[in-house]
Amino acid sequence: MNFLSRMLAVVMIAMPMIAGLPATGAAAGEDDAAAKWYRLAAEQGYAEAQYTLGVMYDLGWNMEQSDVEAVKWFRKAADQGHGAAQYNLGLMYFLGRGVAVDYVRARMWIDLAGEHGDEKAPDGQKELAKYMSPGQIAQARKLVHEWLARHGK
Repeated sequence: MNFLSRMLAVVMIAMPMIAGLPATGAAAGEDDAAAKWYRLAAEQGYAEAQYTLGVMYDLGWNMEQSDVEAVKWFRKAADQGHGAAQYNLGLMYFLGRGVAVDYVRARMWIDLAGEHGDEKAPDGQKELAKYMSPGQIAQARKLVHEWLARHGK
């Protein structure tokens, strides 16, 4: 198991405590009050709620697990500059969960997470560098600069 896979496993185990969510979810399809409130806030554009909803879909807490929905909500929060969402979106691209494997996009999102203060980003960058050519890393950096210029964050 490589570093990013181990890190994802640790994050998945620790996230209930971090996000204040129950450690075990309801049966698939059940939506408790917390999930409903997170969804309402996420649909109103609140990045933290979008990120948390992404985690809930990622892990299947109080809803059916869905990598595609997790990516959707991580991306919405990531587009607002949410560092943890950017990091998780990068992991999804690295692992090919809900999206096709794309190391350049993975590195772009993990680099952006670092730009926004995510402490896991340097380790993620080191791990991704093992799988990427210098040209791919340069391409990812170009995408980071373009994203920062577009979003002003």
